[in-house]
Amino acid sequence: MILKLKSIIYKYTGIFLAYKEEHEYIQSKDFWKSFIKISTSNDMNLRDTQGLLIGMWQVKHGFARPGSFLRFRRPRFFWRFIEWWVILFTVLKWDVKFLLTKTKKLLYNKGKR
Repeated sequence: MILKLKSIIYKYTGIFLAYKEEHEYIQSKDFWKSFIKISTSNDMNLRDTQGLLIGMWQVKHGFARPGSFLRFRRPRFFWRFIEWWVILFTVLKWDVKFLLTKTKKLLYNKGKR
């Protein structure tokens, strides 16, 4: 529940608060099993394998944000402010779209019974 709340905070603000949970995942047996399996099955660098697994954990738990077309501009305050708004509205659009499709599915399934 707390991890879900942290992922919502990250999705809207970009502030990552799940360092403790991520560190626990890195020390877990599941991480090391996957790490050994991936690193022996292909020629990826060990650092890239670790980054891949951490990134997959973050996405699995909802720590994902859309990219912005303003990312490659010069790092000025104004462009960062505009980029933050672009990402915020993109995330809001995703959430509203998800809620609308979820309610449509629920209404459609009630009519089938």
